[in-house]
Amino acid sequence: MDNYEDASSLLGKIISFCLERELKPVLCYPPVTPQLRAQFDRNTTSFLMEKFAEKSNNRNIPFLNYWSCKDFDDITLYENSYFLNLRGRKLFTNRVLKDLKLI
Repeated sequence: MDNYEDASSLLGKIISFCLERELKPVLCYPPVTPQLRAQFDRNTTSFLMEKFAEKSNNRNIPFLNYWSCKDFDDITLYENSYFLNLRGRKLFTNRVLKDLKLI
């Protein structure tokens, strides 16, 4: 819990640092394979990801969460459970850029 609080505070400071310099930060969780996602129960992902982002995001910057995005469930988009391959990275980058234009 100490690390959770420290990390949340640090992310809040990073967000403030960016905004003070007129930068436009965005919080973004990338997609992962369904197999990796299955290793985390709903309470854990809610606490470690969603609640963490909400707590850290004291300035209400955009938050893009692709962790469980069904558009990226195809296992052929990944090199392994953790990393998108070239095709997956291109699709993901295009998706993020498209979504950022909507914000």
